[in-house]
Amino acid sequence: MNESHVMLGMRSREEEALVRLDRWLSYEVKSGWGIVLMFFAPIQLVITALYLLMIVFVPLIVVELFKARWYKTTAALVVLVLAGYLLPRSITMDPRMITWMYGLGVFVPFYFFCWGLRWVVAEKVAEIKATEAFERMDRAQAVLDSENTA
Repeated sequence: MNESHVMLGMRSREEEALVRLDRWLSYEVKSGWGIVLMFFAPIQLVITALYLLMIVFVPLIVVELFKARWYKTTAALVVLVLAGYLLPRSITMDPRMITWMYGLGVFVPFYFFCWGLRWVVAEKVAEIKATEAFERMDRAQAVLDSENTA
């Protein structure tokens, strides 16, 4: 946060992106429980649902990471998703095994990545909110001090 943002009680563009990313990741991590369903529900249905969720969430996460200027994390996510998608295609095996490879090779690393990213972003957002609260208290104290001296 620069000084003018602090004085106006505003967040920078990067901080706003992190707050939005924190909100999106809270939904994404919860949708990861679908991996557990792979063992109890028809696998094709679960994999289709998880792919649809990834199609929605990956672009959102990439955009917010890019806005927050977390370029290395953005690149790591893109490489992780592409590697998980391309690796099973490069191996010739039984089609049923490819389904499991997509399930475990794409979704498990992606959801672990999102889970870890959720912790890091939540910590950064907590730091942003604590700084904002401290600045509000500082401004309130300054107002009280100016009233007491007048």
